[in-house]
Amino acid sequence: ATNPVIFLHAIWPMSDVPAAACWAGGWYFATKNTKGGAVTSGVLVALASLIRPNLMPLAVVPGALILFMDWRPSTWQWRHASLFVAAASIGPLTAAAFQAVLFGGPLQSGYDGWQSFFSVANVLPNLRTYPGMFKEVHGWWPIVGLLCVVVFARQQTPRRMVAAAVTMAMLVVLLYLPYQPYDHWAYLRFFFPATVALTVLTSVGA
Repeated sequence: ATNPVIFLHAIWPMSDVPAAACWAGGWYFATKNTKGGAVTSGVLVALASLIRPNLMPLAVVPGALILFMDWRPSTWQWRHASLFVAAASIGPLTAAAFQAVLFGGPLQSGYDGWQSFFSVANVLPNLRTYPGMFKEVHGWWPIVGLLCVVVFARQQTPRRMVAAAVTMAMLVVLLYLPYQPYDHWAYLRFFFPATVALTVLTSVGA
């Protein structure tokens, strides 16, 4: 609620905000351990995938939570996971269909020259730029949340949620590190799903 990047994009709307909200909702409903929760999580993941298709790999986080809710998947958990996959797959399939019709192929984009947006050469510049911007805007508190990894290492229920948060944050970072560099803090919007995950860890730590 006090995130300056959210404030900025409440005035200058960007799709990263609803995408992050859908990922957070998908993560939340994945913890319900019910058929309804699995379907709702899948629907939200499908919406998130339609808004920001490049973040589709994040679906492994709610999917794994549903399947491994009790660490050893039962028959019911496999069924819940299947419902999640069925609902979540609507997003990428719809995106692929739209792109095939509009741009000539399921993996084509409406952005001209989008193939040049991602490059291994961008990783080092982004590693130099984004951590400093993140600290400038958010301070140290979200990073302190990572201490939960140590604190809850032997407690199963918190450990599962901590693992989900860390995986979510790491995946977002890995997906955007090769993306073309920007040097303004407003582009921390790319990392909103990771920021949500780190905020959860910080809250649990507090």
